[in-house]
Amino acid sequence: MHLRALGFMLLIALSDEAQASEILIGSAGMELQGGLLGLQGGVESYGEWLNYKTEHTSIRSGRLFYDYSIAYLTPTSSFNESISVKNLQGGEMNIIGAEFEWSGIDAQATLGYDLFRWGERDYIGLGLSLGIAAPVIKNAGIDVPSADWMPNQGAPVYVEEGDSEEVSLVASTTEFLGYKLGPKLLLSKALGDRAAVYGEISYAPQQLSIRNKNLDYRIDIDGDYFHYALGIRYELMKSSYSLGLLNIEPRLGLDFGVQYSRLHLQKFNLDLSGMNYAIPKTELSLESHSLYLGVSYAL
Repeated sequence: MHLRALGFMLLIALSDEAQASEILIGSAGMELQGGLLGLQGGVESYGEWLNYKTEHTSIRSGRLFYDYSIAYLTPTSSFNESISVKNLQGGEMNIIGAEFEWSGIDAQATLGYDLFRWGERDYIGLGLSLGIAAPVIKNAGIDVPSADWMPNQGAPVYVEEGDSEEVSLVASTTEFLGYKLGPKLLLSKALGDRAAVYGEISYAPQQLSIRNKNLDYRIDIDGDYFHYALGIRYELMKSSYSLGLLNIEPRLGLDFGVQYSRLHLQKFNLDLSGMNYAIPKTELSLESHSLYLGVSYAL
């Protein structure tokens, strides 16, 4: 608690501008494809996107700036489709009860420098972002007590070309935890005294730790992360108060925009049936795109 308070006081001391924080809520489209048995063809669903962030804030009114955000994606429906997957030998595996649910946290903090700066809401900045991505994928299936069952870790099981087999998944949770570090570009253009359009784009290579306790599976694998956002902010209210040596300028505004995020892994597969079928390694892609509306405030 003391360290948090100290860090907050330090940011206040370094920043002469009002710190503008935002709470954004949006409707998200979600897509999963590849990497997990049953997802080779890709499935789509919808969810809700919630983000708390502090926008581009200059340090001592100079060109150095920082920002940070914590976003959470939660599903409003599960992915549930009839799925057929081809085995390496060409045979078909018909997945029974292919139902998936995806949620996750995406957080990052940026420290950067304004390459061009014409005012508080007119700038082009480049920064370095450090963050984490922690998606969680739950799949329905057969509940198997861990004490009575172990996944097949022996020779791969093949389904011959021309044959087909019904495959049940084991109910399980696959957890991803990735650390990312990469560049971020931010820009903003004022539209009169109250409005501004803005955009940001970031990319980062990252390493992810992936585990599924039910299937006794754990692996570290490289991937990459891509994100962009476009929006418009409008200032509804701005006031100014003097409290002796301290001046307070509260602000209230609206924020409307779109965002897109993608986590990508190459040559990854996990057999969620636990039978060790010989399935081809594919790219795993987790994508979300949101239309959001939010409230911004500053002190």
